[in-house]
Amino acid sequence: VVKTLQNAVTTDRVAHAYLYVGPRGTGKTSTARIYAKALNCEKGPSAEPCNECDMCQEITRGNSLDVIEIDGASNNGVEQVRELRDNVRFMPTRGKYKIYIIDEVHMLTTAAFNALLKTLEEPPEHVKFFFATTEAHKVPSTILSRCQRFDLRRIPGPQIVDRLKVICDAEGVNADENALIAVARGAEGGMRDAQSALDQLISFQGKEIGEQDVLSVFGLVSHVAIADLGMAVLKGDVPNIIENVGQFDQTGKDLQRLLFDLLDHFRNVLVYIYTQKADQLPDITGSQLDAIKAQAEMTEAGRVSRVLDILIQSESRLRHALSRRTLLEMALIRSARAAVHASIDEIIVELDQLKQGLPESEKKKELSKPPLESPTPSAAVVRETPAGGTTAVVREAPTGGTTAVSPTVPEPTSGSMASEAPVAASSPLSQIESESFSLSAEEIEGLTLKWPNWLKEQEMALPLVGKYLKNSAISEVSENTAHLALDPRFSEYLPMLEESGARKKIEKCIGKLLAGTVNIKLSVWDTPPSGCRAEQEEEAPASVEEEGPIVSSAQTEAPKTFHEWSKDPVVKKTLEIFNADILEIKEPS
Repeated sequence: VVKTLQNAVTTDRVAHAYLYVGPRGTGKTSTARIYAKALNCEKGPSAEPCNECDMCQEITRGNSLDVIEIDGASNNGVEQVRELRDNVRFMPTRGKYKIYIIDEVHMLTTAAFNALLKTLEEPPEHVKFFFATTEAHKVPSTILSRCQRFDLRRIPGPQIVDRLKVICDAEGVNADENALIAVARGAEGGMRDAQSALDQLISFQGKEIGEQDVLSVFGLVSHVAIADLGMAVLKGDVPNIIENVGQFDQTGKDLQRLLFDLLDHFRNVLVYIYTQKADQLPDITGSQLDAIKAQAEMTEAGRVSRVLDILIQSESRLRHALSRRTLLEMALIRSARAAVHASIDEIIVELDQLKQGLPESEKKKELSKPPLESPTPSAAVVRETPAGGTTAVVREAPTGGTTAVSPTVPEPTSGSMASEAPVAASSPLSQIESESFSLSAEEIEGLTLKWPNWLKEQEMALPLVGKYLKNSAISEVSENTAHLALDPRFSEYLPMLEESGARKKIEKCIGKLLAGTVNIKLSVWDTPPSGCRAEQEEEAPASVEEEGPIVSSAQTEAPKTFHEWSKDPVVKKTLEIFNADILEIKEPS
């Protein structure tokens, strides 16, 4: 802004209207006055006004006839603007320009703005308008388009501290640097607010000002206390959080400002995690940087991000809360819980590291496993233990946060209903298409073993009749006819399957299985065919969990005890990753 204004004076390209926009106390009106001095200085126009001539001194005192300051909040009517429009015709008394400085210009009424439009668009050569506002969005676009706009940003904290030191030296005040830092932090980038706060502190404390004086007068919390509270959140130390918030509330600290300071603190931690650069952290001291580095090393970006989300959500609610202490405590407790719970990214990394730590033989087993067609709804992670060939299935408990670990055994390779590959074209069960074909007894027995899994694959092809084939088996295939036998307990389903539409669907699906055109003959068996579901259920009548495979009694090994499972290295590591406990051990059927 300064460079642009200086070049405008030097190159004689001074605009007829300027609009200064920025937060309070950032120098909008002061910039307008200094620019007025630069234009009307007796030794100018000059980019560096002398500040010694009569014109400069009159502008400083505010009694210049050629530089008129108008408060837009109290002179916002159309009558005042009409009077101003009539007076712009008169030439300046001593200076080169007649300059009107209108502060808080957004407070003018719509009629006043409309009355100013024509004069602002085509003013006399000797008239300049300087507008200042904190809310540019309230100024009509017709006014904005006729002005050169300059946006002033908040003043950095170190610059405010340096200026306050100059003032303290001039006033003979001995102020601690941490006290001036606290004043600058409370001013939020406004030099005027910082100077007003310093003046109040001098009146309250005298010539010696310490950090605690600033904190007690303005209800601020020291950056050390904020760092300690941030550490308690990251560690999940809820008792410490409640104790600190209670102390802040009892000593009259501004809890809403405390929340803002915590937001800045965790923002700095998150930025440092990603950048590892201190120059990306504005307005912090050396001790603050040390605390931020320490906290960045002990946590992970995902956790800090969740903490920031919770604090941002609580910020808007805190403004209207009846009990700010309660709301702040709840926000920090939620933040502490979010800070100690592992994120999905962390879990994936831990699982990868766990897998990398397995023996080479186990890694090969993991890599050789085919991808699952669909994940088990309750399964979180499945690991095969080195000993015994059994596996530990970790399932998330309904209450969340804990898991149940149950042992299962590997899927049998034959003679069971375990999931196996579909029938290949080279399999003896897949016949070459011919006019007539039959299957041997051995092929029928192999087909019976494949039959349950094949039925599952045909759920889409047999949407209405597939359930009636649940307990069935092919007892014979001869001369293109497949004899389909049902369990006598489900004989009432036989009329459903005899219906012509259902029969055609079954024949079509079985024909694809046998790679030929077949007819089916439905009947009820007297004795179950070898290897069918009913036979297995009779041999193993115990209830079976859907998630685990069915195994024969010969393949079942002695189950591990609770103590043995808790000592298993893979299960132990898995419990640590998920912060879980063993709730229940289910014996395989």
